[in-house]
Amino acid sequence: MEQWKDDGKMTISVVITVYNDEQYLHRCLESILNQTFENLEIILINDGSSDNSGNICNEYKLRDSRVKVVHRSNEGTVAARRCGLACARGQLISFIDGDDWIEKDMYEHLIDVYNHSEYPDMISSGLIYEYPKSGIRSIALDGVPAKRYSKHEIRQSILPVLIYDPVAGQNSVLTSVCTKLIKKTVAQKAMEYMKTSLSLGEDGAYVYFLMANCGSLSIIHKAFYHYEQHEGSQNYKFDPNAFEKLIRLEHTMIEGMKKQVWSEEIRGQIEYFVLGYLGRLVEKNFHFRIRKYAYLFPFSKCERERNIIVYGAGIVGKSYIQNLRQTKYAKRILWADKNYVELRANGINVISIEEAIKEDFDYIVIAINDEIEANSMINNFLSRGITREKLIWVKPVRLNLYG
Repeated sequence: MEQWKDDGKMTISVVITVYNDEQYLHRCLESILNQTFENLEIILINDGSSDNSGNICNEYKLRDSRVKVVHRSNEGTVAARRCGLACARGQLISFIDGDDWIEKDMYEHLIDVYNHSEYPDMISSGLIYEYPKSGIRSIALDGVPAKRYSKHEIRQSILPVLIYDPVAGQNSVLTSVCTKLIKKTVAQKAMEYMKTSLSLGEDGAYVYFLMANCGSLSIIHKAFYHYEQHEGSQNYKFDPNAFEKLIRLEHTMIEGMKKQVWSEEIRGQIEYFVLGYLGRLVEKNFHFRIRKYAYLFPFSKCERERNIIVYGAGIVGKSYIQNLRQTKYAKRILWADKNYVELRANGINVISIEEAIKEDFDYIVIAINDEIEANSMINNFLSRGITREKLIWVKPVRLNLYG
């Protein structure tokens, strides 16, 4: 095989994050070394693996001069990718996870698109989900037409549905960074917004910051990247700190988006992204599913172990109460509604708001769908001397995550 050299040709720097991937790493690296496009710089970031992954990385470094290896203490995916990006000499960047693999002609296809679509800042392709236990394979593609998008078209057609398109029922661009080929300058700029402390949803956050800094984008409806769902994956492990990580994710995204000219266009979608993520976390960590038309409590707006009053006993309020009880997120829960007498007669344990606010509380979460009615209640509570920071209302998002 031709060995890597800086010969002036277009070079792709492939940054592979490795953490305890010894079972899958050979497959990953073979799929990259055997690419039909050979002008690659392959950067392995061994992020403090405790298994044999580090030795495997070293073996491949001896085998192929295109391979570089960096061994470091475990600091997480964001820090590992930032390290790989700092080492990269190529003009284009591709990120790969050490337990996944790619089709042998992936980079040949992506470079061909790059050369024939006026050198876009980023190319986005599809994702192949692999479920080895069941033998099922499914393909996910971006939710917008395959074409080259200018900066104006990104603003008009991509950003309004970047995170979620209510008509198509999906996001406009897949949130996996591993399906992207990115100009190094854009990858570096987007990385400036990323916090090393992120350990949940970091792919989605990075893709959104990439989009914020893209002057052009090419979408192709072909899938090359294999993402395997296996039980050893972090996605399958219980995480007692999941909610704190989710709050960190939301704060990082909102803080970063405030620096963009289109921040108001995307803020509402960030909320949807976080709530959707929360639905999956609740199922994984607490072993129950949000039902077809349930609403998720706005966990990211309230700190854990606080006294919470939920105002409203309709569908939204019932969902919020169920969320709080089953996750044991709050220290104490009070449920209030203006129709408390009738509701209690029907066996629903609610109290009057007058009774509720006599108790020690940290938040009143208003479980009302209609914004005008919610604002009216906020004014009502303010007139009672309750401070604004204790009043929480976000537009309830009805999730249909499980069909």
